[in-house]
Amino acid sequence: MHGKKTILGCDPLSSSRRVVRRAPITEITLWLEGFGRLASVLTSRYPGKAAEMWAYQSSIIHAARNYDGTAWVVYNRQFRREALARRDLNWSATNVQLYSEAFTRRAKVIPRCRYCLSETHDLRACPVNPDNLDPTSRRQSKSRRFGEGHPYTAELVALQSCMSAPMLLIGSFEGGRTPLKPMAWEMALAGHPDRRFVSYICTGLKEGFRIGFNHHSHPLKSAAANMFSAQQHPEIIQNYISNELKMGRLLGPLGTNHHHAIHVNRFGVIPKGNSGKWRLITNLSYPPGNSVNDGIDPKLCSLKYTSVEDVAGIAAKLGQGALMAKVDTEAAYRLVPVHPQDRPLLGMEWGGDIFVDPMLPFGL
Repeated sequence: MHGKKTILGCDPLSSSRRVVRRAPITEITLWLEGFGRLASVLTSRYPGKAAEMWAYQSSIIHAARNYDGTAWVVYNRQFRREALARRDLNWSATNVQLYSEAFTRRAKVIPRCRYCLSETHDLRACPVNPDNLDPTSRRQSKSRRFGEGHPYTAELVALQSCMSAPMLLIGSFEGGRTPLKPMAWEMALAGHPDRRFVSYICTGLKEGFRIGFNHHSHPLKSAAANMFSAQQHPEIIQNYISNELKMGRLLGPLGTNHHHAIHVNRFGVIPKGNSGKWRLITNLSYPPGNSVNDGIDPKLCSLKYTSVEDVAGIAAKLGQGALMAKVDTEAAYRLVPVHPQDRPLLGMEWGGDIFVDPMLPFGL
């Protein structure tokens, strides 16, 4: 045919061009990877869309977990078609009509543990079921390792999901919210191979982390007085409490009438090197035999840091000219929220008032 060019067997003037269609993504992990790239491109041009994209991603994750089949795929496809037609569409706003059409009668019947209502295990494997607390019959689970050797255990993951560990509460706790954004973490960890670990982290940031205390078989005894260093430096303690209350990292004052519901720990202060600053330490190992730390299985909280020898070995391997950097997160412990079920274990008394720590304290 004269005057026409055929490229790869396709006539550019023909109406019967071959269109290669990719199979739709039906795995949520693959979708997260693709959506992460889309969100990165979109937010680089429209930074104001970042919060909307994270909210949309969270809604799709929720739908994939809670509805059968690929209903979430249908909703995502229809919603994104609408987004292409409307540039001003708010991604964080649920399209009620599309949502109802996609998910009606598709809610999953999820088996739950009858004791703690967790979705991750049955009654026989529940870590807070008193029938499972006999040390002679308890099954030991091997630690799994990720990153640079930081372990987390199957028991800890299961415990994190237990939302109804029976114990005395003083009502609903407010405050104690971390500035770490769960949706941003979900997006950043979209390609992480260990999805169980990602779920553990993101769920903990949203709902608070369980500290692993055995509420059923371990007796507690509140401290009668604080450490001597607290009595020596009352102005430092008062400044600490005022600042933590202002930052939303301490709850109270509650009044001593809450003694029956709050376990009171003693605390003190130690200097932070030569900086002139002080660090408050909660002594969660006192009194011996009746403390919070005594009720936490050591295998739930083992941790291995990267050693100086490891760093030196990496530097030697990279050779001359290698650059190293150290990042120190300010108040890292105080960014980690504690689950409301465990917060009554983290009480402290000062000036006749009770305070509760909703964030991870030093001394746990």
